[in-house]
Amino acid sequence: EDIENLETIILSLGSVKSGLFQKVNDNIQRDLIKSSGALIYQQLFNGKIAVMINLPFIEGYGEPRPPKNIAIYRPEEIEPPFIIRHLEALLKEVTLWEDYDDDDQQQVQKRIGYRSTGVENLEQ
Repeated sequence: EDIENLETIILSLGSVKSGLFQKVNDNIQRDLIKSSGALIYQQLFNGKIAVMINLPFIEGYGEPRPPKNIAIYRPEEIEPPFIIRHLEALLKEVTLWEDYDDDDQQQVQKRIGYRSTGVENLEQ
Protein backbone atom coordinates (compact mmCIF):
# COMPACT_ATOMS: atom_id res chain seq x y z
CA GLU A 1 0.00 0.00 0.00
CA ASP A 2 2.94 2.35 0.54
CA ILE A 3 4.39 1.95 -2.98
CA GLU A 4 2.30 2.18 -6.13
CA ASN A 5 2.87 0.19 -9.33
CA LEU A 6 4.55 -2.72 -7.52
CA GLU A 7 1.37 -4.67 -6.97
CA THR A 8 1.18 -8.38 -6.25
CA ILE A 9 -1.57 -10.92 -6.93
CA ILE A 10 -1.42 -14.05 -4.77
CA LEU A 11 -3.51 -17.16 -5.35
CA SER A 12 -3.09 -18.98 -2.05
CA LEU A 13 -4.20 -22.55 -1.41
CA GLY A 14 -4.67 -21.50 2.22
CA SER A 15 -3.46 -22.74 5.56
CA VAL A 16 -4.57 -25.77 7.57
CA LYS A 17 -3.59 -27.72 10.65
CA SER A 18 -0.65 -29.90 9.67
CA GLY A 19 -1.47 -32.76 12.01
CA LEU A 20 1.75 -32.03 13.91
CA PHE A 21 1.74 -30.21 17.20
CA GLN A 22 4.11 -28.86 19.80
CA LYS A 23 3.57 -29.99 23.37
CA VAL A 24 3.61 -26.88 25.53
CA ASN A 25 2.97 -28.90 28.67
CA ASP A 26 1.00 -32.00 29.69
CA ASN A 27 -2.32 -30.23 29.14
CA ILE A 28 -1.63 -27.90 26.21
CA GLN A 29 -0.55 -28.53 22.65
CA ARG A 30 -0.01 -25.97 19.87
CA ASP A 31 -0.91 -27.03 16.32
CA LEU A 32 1.72 -26.45 13.65
CA ILE A 33 0.12 -24.74 10.66
CA LYS A 34 0.76 -25.87 7.08
CA SER A 35 0.80 -23.25 4.36
CA SER A 36 -0.49 -25.16 1.35
CA GLY A 37 1.35 -23.19 -1.36
CA ALA A 38 0.63 -20.19 -3.58
CA LEU A 39 0.95 -18.82 -7.10
CA ILE A 40 2.32 -15.27 -7.13
CA TYR A 41 2.29 -12.59 -9.83
CA GLN A 42 4.50 -9.71 -8.69
CA GLN A 43 5.20 -6.54 -10.61
CA LEU A 44 8.90 -5.68 -10.75
CA PHE A 45 10.57 -2.26 -10.71
CA ASN A 46 10.78 -2.30 -14.53
CA GLY A 47 7.05 -3.00 -15.02
CA LYS A 48 7.47 -6.66 -15.92
CA ILE A 49 5.62 -9.40 -14.03
CA ALA A 50 7.49 -12.14 -12.14
CA VAL A 51 5.57 -15.40 -11.73
CA MET A 52 6.58 -17.53 -8.74
CA ILE A 53 5.37 -20.53 -6.77
CA ASN A 54 5.55 -20.64 -2.99
CA LEU A 55 5.94 -24.28 -2.06
CA PRO A 56 4.03 -25.70 0.91
CA PHE A 57 5.71 -25.64 4.31
CA ILE A 58 4.92 -26.37 7.92
CA GLU A 59 5.69 -23.59 10.38
CA GLY A 60 8.20 -24.55 13.02
CA TYR A 61 9.27 -27.64 11.03
CA GLY A 62 12.27 -26.52 9.02
CA GLU A 63 12.49 -23.34 7.00
CA PRO A 64 10.27 -22.53 4.04
CA ARG A 65 12.10 -22.73 0.73
CA PRO A 66 12.45 -19.57 -1.35
CA PRO A 67 9.79 -19.08 -4.04
CA LYS A 68 10.35 -21.03 -7.25
CA ASN A 69 10.63 -18.66 -10.21
CA ILE A 70 8.50 -19.67 -13.18
CA ALA A 71 9.03 -16.80 -15.63
CA ILE A 72 9.10 -13.04 -16.14
CA TYR A 73 6.68 -11.47 -18.63
CA ARG A 74 5.68 -8.11 -20.00
CA PRO A 75 2.13 -7.45 -18.78
CA GLU A 76 0.66 -7.74 -22.27
CA GLU A 77 2.24 -11.18 -22.72
CA ILE A 78 0.21 -12.81 -19.95
CA GLU A 79 -2.65 -14.64 -21.65
CA PRO A 80 -5.24 -17.00 -20.10
CA PRO A 81 -3.41 -20.14 -21.37
CA PHE A 82 -0.28 -18.98 -19.49
CA ILE A 83 -2.26 -18.64 -16.27
CA ILE A 84 -3.64 -22.18 -16.73
CA ARG A 85 -0.07 -23.49 -17.20
CA HIS A 86 1.06 -21.64 -14.09
CA LEU A 87 -1.80 -23.17 -12.10
CA GLU A 88 -0.84 -26.61 -13.44
CA ALA A 89 2.77 -26.00 -12.33
CA LEU A 90 1.55 -25.00 -8.85
CA LEU A 91 -0.59 -28.12 -8.54
CA LYS A 92 2.27 -30.32 -9.77
CA GLU A 93 4.68 -28.85 -7.20
CA VAL A 94 2.14 -29.16 -4.38
CA THR A 95 1.35 -32.75 -5.39
CA LEU A 96 5.05 -33.67 -5.39
CA TRP A 97 5.46 -32.07 -1.97
CA GLU A 98 2.41 -33.84 -0.54
CA ASP A 99 3.35 -37.19 -2.08
CA TYR A 100 7.05 -37.12 -1.15
CA ASP A 101 8.41 -40.66 -0.95
CA ASP A 102 11.98 -41.16 0.23
CA ASP A 103 11.98 -44.65 -1.32
CA ASP A 104 11.53 -43.12 -4.79
CA GLN A 105 15.05 -42.85 -6.21
CA GLN A 106 14.06 -39.98 -8.53
CA GLN A 107 13.15 -37.83 -5.53
CA VAL A 108 16.06 -38.76 -3.25
CA GLN A 109 18.30 -35.76 -2.80
CA LYS A 110 22.07 -36.05 -2.58
CA ARG A 111 23.29 -36.93 0.86
CA ILE A 112 25.54 -34.64 2.78
CA GLY A 113 28.94 -36.11 3.59
CA TYR A 114 32.05 -37.42 1.92
CA ARG A 115 30.25 -40.21 0.03
CA SER A 116 28.32 -37.65 -2.03
CA THR A 117 31.45 -35.67 -2.94
CA GLY A 118 32.96 -38.22 -5.30
CA VAL A 119 35.66 -39.33 -2.84
CA GLU A 120 35.03 -42.93 -3.92
CA ASN A 121 36.35 -42.03 -7.37
CA LEU A 122 39.57 -40.61 -5.94
CA GLU A 123 40.66 -44.05 -4.69
CA GLN A 124 41.41 -45.20 -8.23
